[in-house]
Amino acid sequence: MSGCLLADQQRLGKSIEICGLINACCDLNRVIVICPATLKIQWKNTLDKWLTVPLAVNIIWPHTTELPKSGVTIVNFDLLHRWVWPCVDLLVIDEAHLIKSPTARRTKKALAIRAAHKVFLTGTPILNRPIELYPLIKALDPKSWPTLGSFGIRYCAGFVGERGWDFSGSSNLEELYDRLRGTTMVRRLRQDVWADLPLVRREIIELPTDKSTVKREDGFRAHLRETEDLATAQRVAFERQSIVRHETALAKVPQVVDFVKDALDANDEKIILFAHHKDVIAQLADALKDFCPVLITGDTPVDTRMAAENVFRIDPACRLFIGNMVAAGVGLDLSVSSRVIFAEIDWSPGTVRQCEDRGQNPAKRDSVLVQHLVLEGSIDASMAKALVRKQDILDRALDGKEDDKPLDFLEIFGVK
Repeated sequence: MSGCLLADQQRLGKSIEICGLINACCDLNRVIVICPATLKIQWKNTLDKWLTVPLAVNIIWPHTTELPKSGVTIVNFDLLHRWVWPCVDLLVIDEAHLIKSPTARRTKKALAIRAAHKVFLTGTPILNRPIELYPLIKALDPKSWPTLGSFGIRYCAGFVGERGWDFSGSSNLEELYDRLRGTTMVRRLRQDVWADLPLVRREIIELPTDKSTVKREDGFRAHLRETEDLATAQRVAFERQSIVRHETALAKVPQVVDFVKDALDANDEKIILFAHHKDVIAQLADALKDFCPVLITGDTPVDTRMAAENVFRIDPACRLFIGNMVAAGVGLDLSVSSRVIFAEIDWSPGTVRQCEDRGQNPAKRDSVLVQHLVLEGSIDASMAKALVRKQDILDRALDGKEDDKPLDFLEIFGVK
């Protein structure tokens, strides 16, 4: 196909499917992946892990001065306008619902890129109104979807109002889905592949870091390596790591906010967000107030705690739960959401496991997606990788025993 709308439901591995497509099409020499800024490193990690063909993978940053002439190029929507993009073999647009507005600059720049093949990825092809889908399918298959007018009249209950044609409604939706599946759209639901899904799926999302954070953490690691006595190094690590991790958590709040906003805007699901420090939680709650979050920390009274849980479970306007990992990690049923995001990491696998379980419901046939948001190359990233590795090993163990032994400070910091 020259164009495909890959609309598998969230968490079914659309990015890995793209890797499979690239592997299967041996004649692809130049590929562009467009995605939100918060997902660029995640895309690179996925491509590096799953590609079997010899294509270099490059990320475009604000300071990039030259486009790669071959391989896979990853760029975020907000940097598209800085470049004149060449014709490519394959154009991939992740979270393609973000270009639903035909007049937006990002939409014009993304859809202007010439490509032999195009694949647009979104788990929610229709966010609010069918008309939002039209720019995507028009770009993918113009022969099947030739005019906005015909689409709007048939599927958007189009009528002539005071200001001209109004395509804000919906009509003949069953027919629309049948036509989409027969022309441009491939879509699987989670229940279609339930037997293949793990109970818990864990991801580490690496966010771009800044020079000050790198310098601060490198200095901390260097100091530990210079400490000859391991006992002293262990004490220093214990005393200093909490300060460094707190500073890192505050530094990445804006990127965590962007990631969570993108996730909430992408679908109508609720999200559980965990952090540790009170000031981090306060900043997250303030920046995400448009989603009517409820909060539970160690200061939350018991009656308020129960009310917050009920609001999250019942109120459709409340899209977000924000909790302290210790205070909110036990005794709450938050299983109306099956997506758990960690803005900070805890040393204890048991604490993290308890938080993961807030999204579990034995009666609900759905897997839980757990995402750790970390800064690339940071102590947080080292912790998350060690934690997830340990949890995955435990999940595969035949005896199923829990191991709540804290992660080793010095091993994480590269001293041992």
